Amino acid sequence: MAILLTNDDGIYSEGLIALVNALRDLDEVVVVAPDSERSSIGHAITLRRPLRINKLCIDIGGCKNVYTCDGTPVDCVILGVSEVLKGKEVRAIISGINKGLNLGIDIVYSGTVAAAMEGALLGITSVAISADSTNLEVFKDAASFVRSFLPKLLEKGLPQHTFLNINFPKNPRGVRITKQGYRVYSGRVLKYEDPWGEKCYWISGDVIERLEYDSDIWAVSNGYISVTPLHVDLTNYECLGSLREWYL
Repeated sequence: MAILLTNDDGIYSEGLIALVNALRDLDEVVVVAPDSERSSIGHAITLRRPLRINKLCIDIGGCKNVYTCDGTPVDCVILGVSEVLKGKEVRAIISGINKGLNLGIDIVYSGTVAAAMEGALLGITSVAISADSTNLEVFKDAASFVRSFLPKLLEKGLPQHTFLNINFPKNPRGVRITKQGYRVYSGRVLKYEDPWGEKCYWISGDVIERLEYDSDIWAVSNGYISVTPLHVDLTNYECLGSLREWYL
């Protein structure tokens, strides 16, 4: 049995190393992570070129089972389960610790969240965790929280195709089980001219969010660790009835 770790910040991310250090005594820990940063890549899967996995000659956080993949976080999960850990039971997939929070609509864009979603699709207990910091001590605290939380999660389990999105603030004062909040980005495209006179663009945007009670945004804004159960079914059930009424 094994625990698979991945992320979207790359193989040498401090958050990933903190997870290795915290979880290596729970079970066999295996790392399969992108060879470089793949932030905001969402649920992308590489289909148009071959993928490569390389085992590192050095250990990370005392873990010797460390592999890089030249694909996306979702690629890492697929290859980690089907090839690196082939024939072994994967007890859990932990994705992170992301440098920065993944709240509201962030879950659509996040490679960190997508890796956990892929784990849920594969029927494996999966968690995405993000921290409101790039500070190593905050990463260590977040990893310790996962270490304390994971055994109970594995005992109780989650519904089919459901996974957890955890957001960890600085100096947390407790834990809240939350819903996905309202956080979007105003569309803004910055246009430039490169040294050769050709147009180029930078996609940007300002954050627009609401502090709805018991949402992930509210929890983190008030100093709580946010634990949000997510699932892959995107159906708007409230809309089903009205849509059938006027269309059928």
